[in-house]
Amino acid sequence: MLKLITFVGFLLTASSIPLTATAQSCAMQTTGASCVVAGEPTTAKPQLRQRRAPMVDMLDAGTTLPRGEYNVIIMADYYGLPPVQDGWVYMDIDRQVYRVDFSSHTVIDNVTHQTAANW
Repeated sequence: MLKLITFVGFLLTASSIPLTATAQSCAMQTTGASCVVAGEPTTAKPQLRQRRAPMVDMLDAGTTLPRGEYNVIIMADYYGLPPVQDGWVYMDIDRQVYRVDFSSHTVIDNVTHQTAANW
């Protein structure tokens, strides 16, 4: 019985709360920030992440890559590639797989043709 009374009290309280925000009820609007209330559609579109411009179709062996711009492929065997060895790694560069010397970031070879179908 106590649970029923508590539930009815909650419903009465929730129904008395206004669903729209006004300038008086939103303290954030005075600071220049916008006030958003649950249930109201927002007009702002989310900002899309800017993609970098694609490089050339194929990088030549000996090209030095900038550090921190490309991803190292960790699970090479999952993509059907031979294991990493002798200080080089596989890197994903514009959906192409390259063998790259890890210490100098110099391209050794394009090995996309060796990847499995799940690449």
